[in-house]
Amino acid sequence: LPDTEATDDDVYADAPPSLVLSAVWKSSTLGIAFMEGTSLRFAQIPDGAPEFRMLQSCKYQLNPSLIVAPSTSDPTWFAALSTPSLIVPGAAPEDEAADDDAAAAAGETAGLGPRVLALKNRDFSDGAAAKRLSLLRTLTDLPACEMSEKEVLISLEHMCPREQELARKAIAGLLSYLQRCGEELG
Repeated sequence: LPDTEATDDDVYADAPPSLVLSAVWKSSTLGIAFMEGTSLRFAQIPDGAPEFRMLQSCKYQLNPSLIVAPSTSDPTWFAALSTPSLIVPGAAPEDEAADDDAAAAAGETAGLGPRVLALKNRDFSDGAAAKRLSLLRTLTDLPACEMSEKEVLISLEHMCPREQELARKAIAGLLSYLQRCGEELG
């Protein structure tokens, strides 16, 4: 695991990070989830190794201070999580080298990317998401009327179909993290 990996004590004891990104990668597909105000945002997109261009683009655009990911993630992908997001979306590889040189000249050093917290794989399962539905109701724009758990599951199924397995896993990981740190949003 990378040197910038945060421990549970570090992450849960600190002030809440400005943006927490939950990310899952498997077989050239990236699933992400994050909270924006009271809206849950998520996506599942193709992303190939070893460049992980979509991951780098997400990190560049969102600038997360913390990324949560499954502890048994591919080591190459896991290492890419903590690297600084100096890659500009759509940039040619030679432009990336120039960006690295510019960052070094500005006094930025490599390895100052977002903190990474490895959570247990069970935190990224569909079952984990189902267990945290009450948290999902309080954090998001899901209708607050007296919905049963089954109705919330149907709403979640409509928002994020089962075919988007990695996005659903990223949502589960995000909710797991938010529940552990007791963060209240909105």
